[in-house]
Amino acid sequence: MALFYFRVLDRDGDAASESAHEFASLAEAKAEARRALGEMAADGLPGAPLNMMSVEVLDAEHRSLVELRLLVEEVPKGLS
Repeated sequence: MALFYFRVLDRDGDAASESAHEFASLAEAKAEARRALGEMAADGLPGAPLNMMSVEVLDAEHRSLVELRLLVEEVPKGLS
């Protein structure tokens, strides 16, 4: 098992928090990060001005390996 850290930026854009987790592989850590991001979205989508939430996966030395982001983009259509 390898140690991975998750750095989470929530829907309010509050300061990122980190938590440690053990997984057999980076693929398993990424799958769990994806699930965590989905659970965060179920609690509410991010709003302006950031319009983003993320879960970043770091290794045991706190080096960033991958970041999963959920972006909410408003695309105007026509005249309003």
